[in-house]
Amino acid sequence: MIGLGRFGASVARNLAALGQDVIGIDVDEDRVRELVREDIYAVQADAMSKDALKEAGVHNAETVIIAIGENIEASILATMICKDLGIPQIITKADNSVHADVLRHIGIDRVVFPEEESGARLARSLVSGMLLDYIDMAPGVSIMELHVPEKFAGKSLAELQLRKKFGISILVIKRGDEVIVSPYGDNVLEAGDVLIVLGARESIERLEAR
Repeated sequence: MIGLGRFGASVARNLAALGQDVIGIDVDEDRVRELVREDIYAVQADAMSKDALKEAGVHNAETVIIAIGENIEASILATMICKDLGIPQIITKADNSVHADVLRHIGIDRVVFPEEESGARLARSLVSGMLLDYIDMAPGVSIMELHVPEKFAGKSLAELQLRKKFGISILVIKRGDEVIVSPYGDNVLEAGDVLIVLGARESIERLEAR
């Protein structure tokens, strides 16, 4: 996590709470110290220095999230350095549409806008291999968008009994340009399908562990 402002620190805390190894990086010593007090590994480093980022261990990360605040130049340069270091997945926070366009032009995997995506939401989507997105509807209940597990391909909804076993209701099946609303039990899932479901996020964890 490069940039430990409100959004970056929120993502770092949520990832740590989900049991993920986190390295927090910021040029501001106070922000670093605050995370260290919470037992989250964080270091003070200049994100615009390739050597500093390598020394912090960024080159060993599978995913780097760049959440630098208003300094767009630093954000773009840090992103380019991470690309040069060969990081498999880079996610960068954008402050406006122009910033986002530049990031997409240099080949960023994902651009996020903090006004639209909370740190908890991004952390949860990173940890889950199935979960693409979610919207909390009530305490413990969410509408979620998720990948169909390969082990479910070729099976009908009636066979899977997701509502009975996991408390998950299938609202929509998205299959390329096709959208199946309120699918029936005889609808067969295919590899690459995306589901929009209603249920508890904890149900997804149980589903992934099945």
